[in-house]
Amino acid sequence: MKPIQKLTITNSSKSTFWDCPYKYFLFYVMMLSPDAEPEYFTWGKVIHRYAEGEDKGLEYAVVEEAIRREFELGGPGSDWLGVDPQTLEWMLQLAPSVMGAHLLRFPNDDKLFEDLGVERKFSFKLPCGATMEGKVDKVVRHVDTGIIFNWERKTAAKTGDGYWNSLQFAGQPKGYLLATQKVFGFPARRAIYDIFKKPQVKQRKGETRDQFVKNLGNLYLLERKKYFERDEVPFEQWEIDAYLEELDMDARAIDWCMRNGIWPKHHPQNRIGRCSFESICKLDLSKGIPPAFRVRSKVQMHPELVGV
Repeated sequence: MKPIQKLTITNSSKSTFWDCPYKYFLFYVMMLSPDAEPEYFTWGKVIHRYAEGEDKGLEYAVVEEAIRREFELGGPGSDWLGVDPQTLEWMLQLAPSVMGAHLLRFPNDDKLFEDLGVERKFSFKLPCGATMEGKVDKVVRHVDTGIIFNWERKTAAKTGDGYWNSLQFAGQPKGYLLATQKVFGFPARRAIYDIFKKPQVKQRKGETRDQFVKNLGNLYLLERKKYFERDEVPFEQWEIDAYLEELDMDARAIDWCMRNGIWPKHHPQNRIGRCSFESICKLDLSKGIPPAFRVRSKVQMHPELVGV
């Protein structure tokens, strides 16, 4: 079989493919995205930017100004396309309170962990010739034990035992540990997941936005043990090594679909939740793209890597 030369996969793109190959086709080949970004995507990006700025010693006001500038400039490579301005506004107002509550929840991070790298992008070749890319939030060393961890920040609506157990089988932590070993040269076999819960409270009727943000900020502060969780997810070396073969298999499957123009559709009874492309799944897109969707630019082939 000829080597694959023009395929980049990420954890997000391979997960999309196995969720539904046709969904992969719409998102990564036709480059379609819903015109309006889901609110939880915006929340995740805002929190990641503030946490990244905190790691780099930036004041929250500097992070906010940078996000506002990027949003106003827009452009094909913007990380904020499709973001509702009012949603972004209240999230920017809330973010400093969330970060402050997180600091109170885990006040000794700077004493317990030494940063070895922040927001480190990686790229490496798979045996088939395709390229795996991604970004590790942080690589840290525990000061007392010397153990090296990947540090991943996540936003989640809820966690529980099922959430934490699922991470033992998830691809992302194994793929990122593989990258930390192959690309960065650190012998990491464990990941720390730092969870920021998404706000589950909606603005009440008659409540101003300032009141809404203030009440949410107090909620994060007073219930910080509920809204912030953290745990270690360990792996055996054979699990990390085996994931390289899994990535290679995934890339070959995607390449086969591309070369043959065959993109099977996921049966709706086999999935949990709604698909963002459900409304256009049966449409003939050669007649035009519905107005609720937009075509991304080439720089946004993998939106999860934009701005990295």
